[in-house]
Amino acid sequence: FSSAGSDLMTFLAVATAYLGAKNPTAFCAKHFLLSKTMREVALLRQQLIGLLCHTSAAADGNPHSCSEPEKGNGGGTGSMVPVHPEDEEAAAELGGPGAKEEDRERLRMEELIRIPPKPSMTQEMLIRKIIAACSVDHIARRATQAECIAAHARFREASASLASRSPYVDLTTRTLLWVHPSSSVARTTPAPEVLVYATLQ
Repeated sequence: FSSAGSDLMTFLAVATAYLGAKNPTAFCAKHFLLSKTMREVALLRQQLIGLLCHTSAAADGNPHSCSEPEKGNGGGTGSMVPVHPEDEEAAAELGGPGAKEEDRERLRMEELIRIPPKPSMTQEMLIRKIIAACSVDHIARRATQAECIAAHARFREASASLASRSPYVDLTTRTLLWVHPSSSVARTTPAPEVLVYATLQ
């Protein structure tokens, strides 16, 4: 599930696989994940989808445009179910050659709600841009040689160094930072020039 250069994209890959798992408990045991944490992730996703659906339904004037989350552990392919149409025959009819474009689009959206797909390269880039835009106070760049000397830190060329060995400068506090060895970014080479971080330890 590791995504080079991004812990958040790695977490997204894990969550996507969990939500699509037929047996969420077995999935967590196989990949050494905490079931309680993954259930909370799934429930949070359901809450966000519910808010988006109700907002969209209110704007469109259609109270049945989305479904409500199922009660349960929040994982697996049954985490969300379509409300309209109510049966498979109606769904097949709506998705047939004579179906209206809006009906086919609604069916596609309902399928995406049930099982989130792996993001495409374009979608991943958009997600990364959103993360960066929302974290303007959590940005660091690679430290220059002069900054490393002033802080008595060892300077390493980006092209010949892993990200975990390259010091970075927090653009807000101007302090030196290092990437945690357990991060997906730590094994990135050459070391990226700019990083967005979530927490400091």
